[in-house]
Amino acid sequence: MQGKPTAGNPPCKKLPAMAGALLLAANAAAGGSANPVWPENFPDPTVWQTPDGTWLATASSQAKKTPQKILESRDFFQWEDSGRRVFADDEYAEIRKNWEEVWAPDAFRLGDEWLMYVTLYNSAADSAIAVFSSKDARGPFTDGRIVTRSSDTGIKDTIDPEAVRDDRDGTLWFLLMLALMFL
Repeated sequence: MQGKPTAGNPPCKKLPAMAGALLLAANAAAGGSANPVWPENFPDPTVWQTPDGTWLATASSQAKKTPQKILESRDFFQWEDSGRRVFADDEYAEIRKNWEEVWAPDAFRLGDEWLMYVTLYNSAADSAIAVFSSKDARGPFTDGRIVTRSSDTGIKDTIDPEAVRDDRDGTLWFLLMLALMFL
């Protein structure tokens, strides 16, 4: 079956972030800086490229009252704070009315729209994946809607979304981490 993912036929090319991680490891092994990307805590990052070639990155927010910052880079090595945030302050305040934490963002382009998937989390039994949209790759992302929620499916820890496109045939894949406990 051509086009179906198998162990020898993965559903997408290696992501640029994987290549970046390998370059950083090689740089550190050669005596270079161990983390030239960003000096602050930046967990669960996602990286995407704008039509003009600028790289953008965001990560899980460590400051619960502040939306995730967006970093930018022209060379995928030197990064700076763009001054933008994933969500406008009012959108983020609305999210925080119902959710304690916002994690693991993933940016994805679909046609002329940019999507930002995030984990919304209160507890293992009350977690969700939501998607927000923007016409601009740099956000802000608005109009959030729940894609799946653990309290609806009964599957605890519905977290860590990622959307990918198979470059061979355009098939879209949506992946997420489901923490399943077996006794």
